Amino acid sequence: MRCQSLPTQGPTAVVIGTAGSSATGDRLLASQRIVLPQQAESLCIQQLRVKERRVLLIANSTERSE
Repeated sequence: MRCQSLPTQGPTAVVIGTAGSSATGDRLLASQRIVLPQQAESLCIQQLRVKERRVLLIANSTERSE
């Protein structure tokens, strides 16, 4: 399910996206000061706490090439 913001209740929120294409992911990256790896096919996987909410962030910096 796609959401524009993090739900306030429930189990761990999972946010997956590419930098620049996910507003929620971009906000988390900026607020947590996370720098994404620039190598091709690299992923950033972080367990975060945002206002007492557990969040699993999975992000990359480049679109996947076919």
